[in-house]
Amino acid sequence: MQRPASTSTPGPDASLADVVRVRVLALLEALGLGNVEGVYPVVMREVERALLEAVLAQVGGSRTEAARVLGLHRNSLRLRLRATGLAPPAPRPRPPSGRA
Repeated sequence: MQRPASTSTPGPDASLADVVRVRVLALLEALGLGNVEGVYPVVMREVERALLEAVLAQVGGSRTEAARVLGLHRNSLRLRLRATGLAPPAPRPRPPSGRA
């Protein structure tokens, strides 16, 4: 059963799905359906970034603890942080100096 489309502000007891639904509907209305293309990656990137920021804040910035809370391997969390712009890109390897 579909819920009615509404962009009214969800109450304090609203589910996460309700909050996301309201914000996505507001985004679609603001863009106009004729101008929307590729909204899925945009929404997923924003939701993922908000999740990572919230968990990191709750664990005092500990990536090890954040990975545990999220159920991710530390390396997976590191990659997700980079992909969402929450961590600097990986350093580039230095070229060999040519010395033996």
